Amino acid sequence: MTIIKLDSRFPTAIPLEAASLLTGEVSYTEEVPIRVRWAIADAGGHSVSQAEILVTTDMENDEVLDRLDAGEKVYSVELDDAPDPAAPADPAAPVAAAPVQESAPEPEPEPVAEPVVEPVAEPLTPQEQLAAARLPHVVEAVDIMAAARRTGQWEARQTHKSLLPYLIEETYEFVDAVNEGGDIPSELSDLLLQVLFHAEIAEDFDFDDVATDFILKMRARQPYLFDGTVAEGEMVSEEEQERLWSYGRGRPRSNPATQLPALALAEEAIRRARALGLSDADIPMEILVPTPGLETESGAEERTRQASRAFLAELAQMENQQAGSAEQWAAGSEDNEGAEDLGPSESDS
Repeated sequence: MTIIKLDSRFPTAIPLEAASLLTGEVSYTEEVPIRVRWAIADAGGHSVSQAEILVTTDMENDEVLDRLDAGEKVYSVELDDAPDPAAPADPAAPVAAAPVQESAPEPEPEPVAEPVVEPVAEPLTPQEQLAAARLPHVVEAVDIMAAARRTGQWEARQTHKSLLPYLIEETYEFVDAVNEGGDIPSELSDLLLQVLFHAEIAEDFDFDDVATDFILKMRARQPYLFDGTVAEGEMVSEEEQERLWSYGRGRPRSNPATQLPALALAEEAIRRARALGLSDADIPMEILVPTPGLETESGAEERTRQASRAFLAELAQMENQQAGSAEQWAAGSEDNEGAEDLGPSESDS
């Protein structure tokens, strides 16, 4: 077991002789900056809560002291004589005066080479500090899922399709937890496991790509989260959110998943119809009031599903027409503004 001690002033400076030890499982004391953990992860290190390799900048940490008492080997960066660029100069510190010889001229000062100081990363912002406190658990979760896939036969043979029953089951268990006052964090962790599992299985993307897609979608659909146009404490109206959401999608709203339960399809159809300004009288009765026990062979489930799909297709056409009308109106407004700039036409005279 080994301790790798980094200089708190230059935490990204890693002892060369210890570099090969950072390609496996690594644990950290809590003060180690997140940028150091990322750099080690890029080099192949896997963050775990307990590992033979412990990285620290604090030799007074309790875990470090316990390991030192156990006789563990320590690798460290010898930067004791390097000046701390973050330390301000002390104006009260005495300055030694050069001796003056009355009988001899003052000698020319010899040029002194300036000390070479390694660049120091900018201090973390409050948001980065918060992320640093949270991200180790996310990184560890990704690493654990990767290890499970590498070492477990059952995990190794799973596919996106074979995991679907588990994803559906965990989703319904989360619904039960919400409706019945269950353990919501635990059920959410089961859903997170499914996300991690599918990201680990994939050959053309990983968990970071999933997170990146989420961020890109939010940038397109809720730009005020990134551009500073909304002041702290200010709320964006639902109407503005819906407008930005539709604009950010860049395409008409897609139909719901075909595997949704019939009642969920019916509720989505009713919601969209009302959003378009339709009254409940315009909604088919089979959707508005599903009735089991009628004479059809397919039963209430399939009857409601078919009616909902057909009505959703009609609503999609209406949404597209509304979007086209809005674009034509906007284009017409621009043309009118241009005509006003040109002055009255010949027909007006």
